[in-house]
Amino acid sequence: MPSVDFYILPAASVTDTLPFVCRLAEKAWRSTQRIYIHTDQIAQLDTLLWTYRDEGFLPHQPYIATPPTVPAIEIGIAASPADRFDILINLSQQMPDFYKQFKRILEIIPGNHVDARTAARERFRFYQTQQCTIQTHQPETV
Repeated sequence: MPSVDFYILPAASVTDTLPFVCRLAEKAWRSTQRIYIHTDQIAQLDTLLWTYRDEGFLPHQPYIATPPTVPAIEIGIAASPADRFDILINLSQQMPDFYKQFKRILEIIPGNHVDARTAARERFRFYQTQQCTIQTHQPETV
C-alpha cells in the first residue's frame, strides 16, 4: 500500500495551493521521483511550473499515454494514468481509482474550503481502511 501525506494548507481554493504544489513537485523531482499531478487545473499549473522560479523551470508536460523522454512531472486528469509514476499529487476532491499504483500519495487540501476538507476526511478514512501509512501536515504558508 502507498504511504499517504495530507497537506492541509491555509488557502481558500485549489488554485491558491498551486505554488506549494510546485515546491513539492520540485523536491520530488530533485530526488529523481516521477510525479503525476492529478488535477483539472492543468493550464494554471502548467504556466506556474514554467514560471514559479526566476532561475529556471521544472520539466513537465500534460499527461500522455506514452512515456516522455525528459519530463518527470506530468499533469492530467486521466481516468487511469500509465503505471510509470512514483508519486501522485492529488488536487482533486475525488478519490482516484488508480491510487494503488503509486508508492506515495500527496493529498493537497485547501484548509479554508469546507467542501474540500469534508472530501479529504472521507479519503482519509478510506486510506485508513486500506491500511495505508498516513501522515498529516499543516504548513503555515502556501
